Amino acid sequence: MGILHIHTEKINTSALFTELCTKEAKIAVVGLGKEGLSLALKMASKYRVIGYDSNRDVTTVIQQQKDPYKKIDTTDFISKDFFATSIDNLLTAAQFYIITTPSNLNNKDLFPLKEYTTKVAQFLKTGDVVVFQNMDNSKETIGFYIAILEKTSGLKHNVDFKTGYTTKSTTAIFPFTSSKRVIISRDMDTQALLTNVFKNITILKVIKTEKEIDINAVANKIKEALVQQKPKKGNYSILLKGITSKANTNKIENSKAVALYMALYRKGIYVTVQDNHVLPSKVEATYGIELATSTSQRFDGIVIAVKHDSYKNIKIDYYKKNMAKKALFFDHLGNRKEVISN
Repeated sequence: MGILHIHTEKINTSALFTELCTKEAKIAVVGLGKEGLSLALKMASKYRVIGYDSNRDVTTVIQQQKDPYKKIDTTDFISKDFFATSIDNLLTAAQFYIITTPSNLNNKDLFPLKEYTTKVAQFLKTGDVVVFQNMDNSKETIGFYIAILEKTSGLKHNVDFKTGYTTKSTTAIFPFTSSKRVIISRDMDTQALLTNVFKNITILKVIKTEKEIDINAVANKIKEALVQQKPKKGNYSILLKGITSKANTNKIENSKAVALYMALYRKGIYVTVQDNHVLPSKVEATYGIELATSTSQRFDGIVIAVKHDSYKNIKIDYYKKNMAKKALFFDHLGNRKEVISN
């Protein structure tokens, strides 16, 4: 089974979102450059925001409701729940940190990013969430900064605190810059939190193109069918066919199949994933899930999670080599299609 960054101790991300909306919890935007200040003011239209920058000259100008970069009008500061500071200790008041970096991040920008990550780590608490803006989405880069947070704070990633990052993408547009970005976390609960936090300040309409699917209900349906078929087995295994967001594409952002993978995993089901429409390295870097290019293992069930055209023409007999005795065959909604006996 692939690597999955989930731990048994859960941070209540839904409660944190409620506290941010009611302003019981605070957001700290760390780094008040051109993008950082713009983001902080956008956030401050909905949330209580601390803007931090180590440069006192910058924060002094901003405290006068002026933009030191002369890009933002003075009227944009009006009615915003925001204050700027260069006092380190005030960062401890936040529960949700956004560490900002320039969109054209290069090696010269890495020092302030490391400095700000270390600064946040000094005040990091159990239950906090850290978001890196404009982050390179390679595992090595992300892992480097997570390691700084862990080492400096003494806390454990995904147990004591959660992380996410924004990276350039063609899949989503957020209003704080003209760039297109997607928000990513390798933990599904945190992914939902980040999406809600940023969507709350997004001026764009969210267009639903398909009926919402209750992923937990689908996973329950599959688990119940497996138990009914083999009540004494216990350790069930599934071959999940397809991981992309839509059929016949290599896009994986907001994939229902990924959510189903994780829901099945949480129910103690051993899941192997195959999908030749997307690079395995892309899936692993984004979600921490390893794709199997081939397998000789026999499974208790096969789920066609994505309706790729290449799957439509495959007859059930093709899957017999991967089916245990009296294995089940499911569609993407968890409906049992038939029983295959080997």
